Amino acid sequence: MNNDVRERSVKTELLLKKKLYARMPEYIFSNDLFENMIKAALSRDCFWIDAGCGNNSLVYEFEGIAPNGLGIDEVIHPDILTSKDKFINSSLEKIPFEDNSVSLITANMVVEHIVNIDRVLREIKRVLKPGGKFIFRTTNRNYPTLFAGNLLPKKMKDFIIYKIFGVRSHDIFVTTYPINTLKDIEKKFTSHGFLINSLTACEDLHMFNPVAFEISYLMYKVQKRHAFRKFRNCIVCEVSKPAINNL
Repeated sequence: MNNDVRERSVKTELLLKKKLYARMPEYIFSNDLFENMIKAALSRDCFWIDAGCGNNSLVYEFEGIAPNGLGIDEVIHPDILTSKDKFINSSLEKIPFEDNSVSLITANMVVEHIVNIDRVLREIKRVLKPGGKFIFRTTNRNYPTLFAGNLLPKKMKDFIIYKIFGVRSHDIFVTTYPINTLKDIEKKFTSHGFLINSLTACEDLHMFNPVAFEISYLMYKVQKRHAFRKFRNCIVCEVSKPAINNL
């Protein structure tokens, strides 16, 4: 990330968050909801894997409460934070663990990039212990701005994202959106025999620009109505493998 862009982005975000929480102290971002769900599922003896871990920061963030965490990714991030016992270079289509061996699998902004979602979900279900959980956060294909952005050529979209957020192209992957609506998630996971514990559509307000913030704030007020929840920009979901492994 460009340091100057990052510094400006952090300052703007702090100012806008202060304004946001003054208006709505109860507001929670999708990533905070996602991490709270992970914390609730972790323990000292929990073996968990972060699928599509990127630079592996999540594993290290929760190392204090769950030291047996492991990152898995088929792409090795140029800024990866890791040691040999904390990372495996592997595809999610063939997770290198035994059946019923993992307590928790997490994925942050990953499932929208998966091509063969059925194969990956079969692998996730295979390695999870009975009662084990899969918690993920993803984008919502129905979100109007996201839909419009997908019409742009990739190079143009990467350039805009870099100029606004300072995010390099190695952190931007092609999106396939196999299960990126509330309806699709419920249908797909049910068909694979998972139990849906929580399925939440969140509206993350934009923190990179004051004008964008105010526009997204108005959108949030509209989308607080239940009828509009399918258009919120992020989805956080927790599913579990049945405790009796008969599916």
